[in-house]
Amino acid sequence: MTEGPFFVEEKMNRGDLVKDETDESIVMATPLALTIGVYKVDGMTCTPLPGLQVDIWHADALGIYSDVASGFVQATDTRGKKFLRGYQMTNESGLVQFATIYPGWYMSRTIHIHFKIRMPMGSSAYDFTSQMFFDEKISEEVLASGPYAKAPGNRSVFNEDDHIFQGTPTNGQQPPAGQKAPGLDTMVALSKTGSGYSGLLKIGLQI
Repeated sequence: MTEGPFFVEEKMNRGDLVKDETDESIVMATPLALTIGVYKVDGMTCTPLPGLQVDIWHADALGIYSDVASGFVQATDTRGKKFLRGYQMTNESGLVQFATIYPGWYMSRTIHIHFKIRMPMGSSAYDFTSQMFFDEKISEEVLASGPYAKAPGNRSVFNEDDHIFQGTPTNGQQPPAGQKAPGLDTMVALSKTGSGYSGLLKIGLQI
């Protein structure tokens, strides 16, 4: 899936994406302990892929990304800020872990987290870029409280409307008959943990 307009090559090797942040839209947001597993698919066999770089980046509780200039999508200029961005290297089990928050929403998109998996070669030919999505029932509960409830406007785009989730040219369209939404393949498996959630996404690559 598309990289989107907000990727920034920050080169921040860190698992804790909220450490030292002070904005309410981060520190008061719902915690998310996110684990991503990366595996090589060979026929019916999956084996862990260690030593790969996994970047993630996403919006805060108010739908704002860090380190981008104001523009058509985002009115707030956040250049110089680094919140909710970072990468980790997969361990021997093919896993990376991030301490972050449940992302907020912004106009024209459903709730999502961007991710990029990069091979040691460092060539763009070995990049895999996509987005992960969240269960709408859980999102509804999260967005009803804390800083999420202070987001301006009314949320109008959900998974079923989002063109990237549905794999369609524009929002509001459904996939062609007989085809499923590609976003269903990158739904985060969530479980409640204390005041937040634990999330797991497994990615199989044919390389």
